[in-house]
Amino acid sequence: MACNGGMMAKMDAPKRAEAGGARSLLNDEILDQFGGNRELIAKFEELLRVGLGRELANLEQALAAGDGELIVRAAHTIKGLAANLRVAEPGDLARDLEQSRRAGHPEEDGHASFARLRLACLRVLESEEVES
Repeated sequence: MACNGGMMAKMDAPKRAEAGGARSLLNDEILDQFGGNRELIAKFEELLRVGLGRELANLEQALAAGDGELIVRAAHTIKGLAANLRVAEPGDLARDLEQSRRAGHPEEDGHASFARLRLACLRVLESEEVES
């Protein structure tokens, strides 16, 4: 399934807020990590939401093209985005995909890893709060 403009619009925080669907990844651990600065957390949340959509699209294109270098780059970026707000599941799946490709042991079906990673990212994008 392609990651397209529809998904990006779904992640647009101002539009979600207008519709009453704004969601937060905020939890006590994140609040402590950012020194209680809710404005900074909101900026990182938006970077995460937009970045996940962008990198999922990049990863899907890289898999379709069989471009191992771009697969590693997109997986690494997703891992970093997830780490900023301690979002474990997509970060772990992205790390596993990245490490597998770097080690020269790509899975038989990279599309299965992509599907699991995409679902994990979608859960993050649609959740109010993510436990680490």
